[in-house]
Amino acid sequence: MAFKIQLNLARDVNETQLTDINSAESVAYCGLVCAACIHSPAGCRHCRNGGGDPDCYQRQCCRESKIDGCWQCDQFPCNHGYFSDPAWKGLCIGFCLAICEIGIEDFARSVSSRFGGAVDYGRFRFKTGAQIKTILESIE
Repeated sequence: MAFKIQLNLARDVNETQLTDINSAESVAYCGLVCAACIHSPAGCRHCRNGGGDPDCYQRQCCRESKIDGCWQCDQFPCNHGYFSDPAWKGLCIGFCLAICEIGIEDFARSVSSRFGGAVDYGRFRFKTGAQIKTILESIE
């Protein structure tokens, strides 16, 4: 299943720049909305700003492939990185599928309106893509 959404997001944002929670730049390569994460206020600079795991498979692959996120990849969903980790697989795939369905800007706004700037992504670990889709559909 291949979806293509072109955004041309900045690959590396000045690390002092704050990311608007409602913007496409707040969405990580794996589909998580970094700016909405509970760890964001604690100093996490988000993966597009140089934060997060420097060895993140999704970040490295998307940069090498010159795509804005996994949702644009012909191999999506692959079985690497977060997509191979049972704890995060459903969440990341569910978020990427939502981006494919409603677009990245609407997705970022939806997560922001539903969860604000305090999403504890740990609550959604070990859920399936279908469970994540149901949670996202409950967003106003």
